[in-house]
Amino acid sequence: MFAAVTKMPKPDKKEEILKYVTDRYSSHLLPPTMDEIAQHLGLKAVSNIHRQLRSLVEEGRLVEYQRKYLPSGFFRKGQPLRLLQIPLLGNVAGGLPMLALENLQGHVPYLPEGAEDPEELFALKVQGDSMSGAGILDGDIVVVERTPIVENGEIAVAMVGEEATVKRIFREGGRIRLQPENPAYSPLLTDDVMILGKVVACSRSYKSRYIRPARGD
Repeated sequence: MFAAVTKMPKPDKKEEILKYVTDRYSSHLLPPTMDEIAQHLGLKAVSNIHRQLRSLVEEGRLVEYQRKYLPSGFFRKGQPLRLLQIPLLGNVAGGLPMLALENLQGHVPYLPEGAEDPEELFALKVQGDSMSGAGILDGDIVVVERTPIVENGEIAVAMVGEEATVKRIFREGGRIRLQPENPAYSPLLTDDVMILGKVVACSRSYKSRYIRPARGD
């Protein structure tokens, strides 16, 4: 005798698309392309994916913005979406401090979640791995909000002499401790430091359309 075989119901493609878009955005703030959705679901007809995406928009479960589809739950009702072009000014060390390059190298697309002033934002490319514990890796792009004041424990870009670095900032007895997030590096305690700004976001790839927030304590 043969055991009866029960066919499993086919997964709802629309729900699969919604889950993939939501998971992708929540981890990177990076909405997937049509081709990436098709590859993930094993589909060939992009037109079918577009139809499902449009249906999700009509249901209010996704938001369409500049030909991209974003999960609606990540935005407050009525809040306008602002895709900013942040100037990429150069490099900043995530290991040993190095010379900051104040030359425009391009622009980084950034979709802010807070109330940052676009005029006070700039981007730098990280070199080194001393902030890996905070999710900031070698080659990442950090978006920085210009401010001379940061709270203890916040991640900032600081000038040490004529060189720049990205570290957590702590004030200790009139001096500043630049704290790495990698046990292979030692903290630097100094009074020769100037805070350039607070890191508000980090991107894993320069080609990313959006920037995910940097991890903090």
